[in-house]
Amino acid sequence: MIIEFLLNNPYILLSCIALIFIVVFVVLFGIFSRSMKKATGVASSVKLKTLLITVPKQKDKDDSQAVKIEELLAEAESWYANIGGIKSQKGIKSDVVGRDDHFCFEIVREKDGLISFYISVPSNLEEFIEQQIHAKYPAAQITEVADFNAFDPGGYISGATLTLKKHQVFPINTYKTIGSDPLDAITNSLSKLGEGESATIQFVLRSARPDWHKVGSKIASDIQQGKSVSSALSKHNASLISKIFDFVLDIFATSNRSDGDSQIDKKDHRLSPMEEETVKALEQKVSKAGFDVNIRIIVCGKDKTCCALFY
Repeated sequence: MIIEFLLNNPYILLSCIALIFIVVFVVLFGIFSRSMKKATGVASSVKLKTLLITVPKQKDKDDSQAVKIEELLAEAESWYANIGGIKSQKGIKSDVVGRDDHFCFEIVREKDGLISFYISVPSNLEEFIEQQIHAKYPAAQITEVADFNAFDPGGYISGATLTLKKHQVFPINTYKTIGSDPLDAITNSLSKLGEGESATIQFVLRSARPDWHKVGSKIASDIQQGKSVSSALSKHNASLISKIFDFVLDIFATSNRSDGDSQIDKKDHRLSPMEEETVKALEQKVSKAGFDVNIRIIVCGKDKTCCALFY
């Protein structure tokens, strides 16, 4: 019945064939793009140059001469801002085969108990990264090393990836909100590993494309206009069809509302203290440089129980 109908309507038949062809092409293109991005990521990680960063230990000073921890961490924040200024790759090539402009920061607890800091960078960014390090930390020593292996070949290895509890548009806690140096807690945990145990905390990052600023700004604007935080987030996460449907509803709602009603709504709306803090936090975040980041923790111990204690 259906076949006979299609044969009697050649235009519909051609349209169906074209639709099937488009669907198959999109599926095959998606599979090809995903495999190419995976291959690009593996190939680019092999080409990274690994740099060992060592900084002389600061001497103890009197309280009057000691540098406040906020000032030291502000230097690090400025350094990340400069790194975040690296222009992100974009274009057809990066969209299809993936980007290769990522770099890696690692905090490593070596098998001998030492805690080392490594940066792995693409060769075209090596000089820039070194200049930025020396600009903020003139006493730092940078040594190119061969790729390292901090793990015992006979040990048990366990790994995990960190994820955000809240939506990525919200800022994370920093030294300004915590009131202390977060690195102290990390290095203290690493120093408590036993003999022969090792661990790596790895930050794989790249400059985020500038579109992410628009998302945070739009959500902050929606909250200021009277939407709840959850409504603003759901509006951002909605599908294209849902956004079109909501847009049409907004048009009808606006046409049925008088100008006087609109002015009253705007005047009557007041942000709660919590909403004001949320808007302020969003606006502060979008004013900073952004990164796409993966954070991984890898631990090597004598057995599974030893590794589980670290998480």
